[in-house]
Amino acid sequence: MNPKKANTFIKAAATEAGVSEETAKEVVNYYWTRVRNSLSELKHHSIKITNLGTFKIRQTKIALEMKKAQTTINNSDPTEFKNYASYTHATDKLAKLQNLVDLLEDQKSKKQEIKNLRDEESNRGMEE
Repeated sequence: MNPKKANTFIKAAATEAGVSEETAKEVVNYYWTRVRNSLSELKHHSIKITNLGTFKIRQTKIALEMKKAQTTINNSDPTEFKNYASYTHATDKLAKLQNLVDLLEDQKSKKQEIKNLRDEESNRGMEE
């Protein structure tokens, strides 16, 4: 299966929907902009797109980005005007990344709880 670019199916989608090509192109661009923003804003660690798959941010990538942000914070002096913007951007990014790590840990602990409950139920079923 070869990946297709949006421009190859916009014309067909526009005629099928009965709208102009320009309108269909704007809808596709708006949709993918929202998808990219959802991942880049670091509010969620994964995004599921129907009929396309799940996009996840890797934990190794999160750790690398946290290290970069921490380095920027350590090397920037927030009292200097030229460094203030990079310092605030790095602190905001580090806070978002830490929130993402916390979300991943919560999800991991919930999965472990469910697994433990299932194991307990299956053990009880075997005892009976």
